[in-house]
Amino acid sequence: MFGWLKKLFTASPAAEPGAAELTAAEPGAATVKESPLAVMDVVDQFLRQNPQRSPLATLALIQAGATRLRDDRELLEACDRIAAHGYQYPLSPTVQREVPEGRLLEFLRWQRSIGAGKQDYETEHAVRDLIQRFLR
Repeated sequence: MFGWLKKLFTASPAAEPGAAELTAAEPGAATVKESPLAVMDVVDQFLRQNPQRSPLATLALIQAGATRLRDDRELLEACDRIAAHGYQYPLSPTVQREVPEGRLLEFLRWQRSIGAGKQDYETEHAVRDLIQRFLR
């Protein structure tokens, strides 16, 4: 009698924009490829997740999806827009100074892949250690 309703709830949902897609890297292996986000999507998500200033702005930036931006230029644009809203610039001065130009987005992606957490940003020494591990 309610077969149509059952089908409605068991049907697979349509993929949402920005959803992860499976792609074959080589025969027999599949990897998750995330579609890129727009700068304003990252800024919006950052502001929603952090209604107040965050002392861990770099981690908040990663959680807002910054690792899905296309390049360093977009990353810096997102940081500028976040700062324009009265927030601290999300990339610490140490990160800006010590991570080579053109590798900032790679650095954030690396942090996400190793599961860097707030303990990696508690002190200046911890931030430098994180950068050194990345540069090895």
